Amino acid sequence: MTPPDVRGAFRAAAQAQLAVAVNHPDALMLLARALAERGVAVFPVNGKKRPLTARGFLDASTDLDTITRRWRFAWRMKGARIATATGGGVTVVDVDPRHGGTADPRLPATLTVSTMSGGVHLYFAGDGAVPCSVSRLAAGVDVRGEGGYVVIPPSADYAVLRDLPIARMPDWLVDLACTPGGGVSRGGAVTRGGPIVKLGERIAAGSRNAGLASVTGQLLDRGWEGGQLEERVLAYSKQLVDPPLGEAEVRRIVAS
Repeated sequence: MTPPDVRGAFRAAAQAQLAVAVNHPDALMLLARALAERGVAVFPVNGKKRPLTARGFLDASTDLDTITRRWRFAWRMKGARIATATGGGVTVVDVDPRHGGTADPRLPATLTVSTMSGGVHLYFAGDGAVPCSVSRLAAGVDVRGEGGYVVIPPSADYAVLRDLPIARMPDWLVDLACTPGGGVSRGGAVTRGGPIVKLGERIAAGSRNAGLASVTGQLLDRGWEGGQLEERVLAYSKQLVDPPLGEAEVRRIVAS
């Protein structure tokens, strides 16, 4: 399934917003239609971000008649906003500073939206299914993936902060987001019996071979194998090993 053009939809909705008076009774409906016309399935939520439809994000739609019917009443709800389902090739990392969240400096520049909490939504693209999680990556950093949803611009208190192409979700972040009970460890090596390095941690000179061997073992336990395993470990070396190991050495570690 081809993911929607989220960036293009946000731009189209911003243009539509310029032509619609803030107090227009159909303003929210017209903005929702502008998003849907660019392929982003939408549904209404209230001021507390709770769905105003019976099935929540499962009712997200791009059908213009459906949107018109729903938003005819949604505008009467104080603080109503527009939401979309996540997943299907688009994952959002939700950074909330109220709970200690900060954006990892390793993350690539990508489409970024400011949120009502004073935080940001970072949009990423990818092929696999990434689950939703709360503070798995770090305190105050949630993931909105398959089975989740986010409020989107031009809803009140949500605006595009960085109008950039959506970057691919880094492999190391996918690994962390998909690891049950995971999270970003900041304590280096773990106790005897556990892995030398946890997925997502940096590996410094002096422990590169042992660290990548540990990463390889953890990925094997998660079902990675063959060429895909090798590609994942090579990517890990380039992104998180300082300095990276040569490709031949990485392949030797994977094969051992």
